Amino acid sequence: MQAHLNNANLLQAQLNNANLKLAELNNASLELATLNNAYLSQAALNNADLSVADLNNADLGSASLTGARLAYADLTDAIYAPVSAAPDPNVAGIKGLPTVRIPRGDETGMVQLRDLLQKAGLRDLERQATFTIEYWRTRYATVAERYFRTVAFEWTSGYGLYPGRALKIIAAIWLLLSPIYFWPIYLAPKGSSTGGIYQVWPGDRIETSGEAVSLSSSSKVNRLKRGPLAALGYAAYFSLLSAFYIGWRDLNVGGWIARIQPSEYALRATGWVRVISGVQSLLSVYLLAIWVLTYFGRPFQ
Repeated sequence: MQAHLNNANLLQAQLNNANLKLAELNNASLELATLNNAYLSQAALNNADLSVADLNNADLGSASLTGARLAYADLTDAIYAPVSAAPDPNVAGIKGLPTVRIPRGDETGMVQLRDLLQKAGLRDLERQATFTIEYWRTRYATVAERYFRTVAFEWTSGYGLYPGRALKIIAAIWLLLSPIYFWPIYLAPKGSSTGGIYQVWPGDRIETSGEAVSLSSSSKVNRLKRGPLAALGYAAYFSLLSAFYIGWRDLNVGGWIARIQPSEYALRATGWVRVISGVQSLLSVYLLAIWVLTYFGRPFQ
């Protein structure tokens, strides 16, 4: 505690569990040092070299890290809440950012670090820093906001850390609902008036008979009823159309999929099937928007 180690050469030093609160380590060489569980609260580490240092579970709360070199340092489970200006711009290879802990209201240091990662073009590490910032903001939010942010942003994309997760959820919902849509196509009682899936043929469709081609003058509707294999295929197809029924901006995947049908018809549902299909469409368009925003943009910055 309050040790004066400015300019000290502590290369590869073993300082696990050391109490270095208020210590002065300005310009010190701590490259490859092991500082697991070290207590560095309020320590002065300006321009110190912490490259490749192990800082697992270390406490850097209120530490001064202006110009400190953190390249390839391991911050797994560390408390990172410095009060100084940003560290050295060389921040490549930092490990453990998604596990870093931030005290309530002390995310400024991580925001500065994220800005450096962004300027360095280290997109994956930048995503990790964003996850940490938003994760702790969620944990310190009110109960209602905490649950909303967890479900809407953390579970769906990890605040941008896992942008592909949203597409995986869309695929999972598609697969889970396909057997449900199979029921009204194959297993529903004959003549049942409950929810079903229908083929709707538009009045201006093109009809072919041999070499003759004509434009139909009337629309046609028939309930979709097929054998087991065909019903399973139609159920999976209807689930896919439901997932992408609602477009988002210029993305209308459902319309693109429908255009590759060999016949010109639309699949529409009634009753409880329509309700489930509508919920699937709403969830899927939200997840698709989350994927686009987190993969191509920075919605949490």
